[in-house]
Amino acid sequence: MPGSRLEATHTLEANITALYADVRDKSSPSAVMELRAFLIANNPAAESVLLGKTYRASCPLQSNTPEALVEALDKCLAEILTSLEKDLKKEISPA
Repeated sequence: MPGSRLEATHTLEANITALYADVRDKSSPSAVMELRAFLIANNPAAESVLLGKTYRASCPLQSNTPEALVEALDKCLAEILTSLEKDLKKEISPA
């Protein structure tokens, strides 16, 4: 890892696979976010995927404004990261 003398034991890779406002139901528009995450063990002999999971969240928009969309997407991201954190703890914590 550049800038560090520590060797990373794991690598976390993630891609946002969906990010949009769902306005099909005009009475309850929502923000949608989906993220695909992979936790990889950095084993010199053979790298292995410890976790591969898709996380999805949908949060209601409080109004029909760009600011409301950003706020709802922020809530979606918080939900996803909370779930990801729990899953990472399960995979990395010593047994």
